[in-house]
Amino acid sequence: KAKKEYRACIICSRLEDFNDIRKYGCDNCLKLFKLYTRSFFKDCTSSNFRGYIMLYSPAKSWVAKWQRLSEKYPGEYCLTVEGKLYNRYLKFMEDNGMDYVERDKS
Repeated sequence: KAKKEYRACIICSRLEDFNDIRKYGCDNCLKLFKLYTRSFFKDCTSSNFRGYIMLYSPAKSWVAKWQRLSEKYPGEYCLTVEGKLYNRYLKFMEDNGMDYVERDKS
């Protein structure tokens, strides 16, 4: 059986199957994905990440609150994700009231 490849969203740290995030983007970051469809995958995901947590009920989880993920969708999230966002993404997020928690510890 082939080994599954994963990518982590640099913006929210959600961990997704390589093919799923490439086709559909990140559930939490769809506003950005729709605007930057062609470059989102390359610019906003990373194959370099460490540690992960599974969140079933983010709104009720102290771990989600500690990681600032309590308003995100249930799923797998990385503790650290290597990669920096380009200014155009940061500006879009700021202009649209979206929070960004940098998780690059490299």
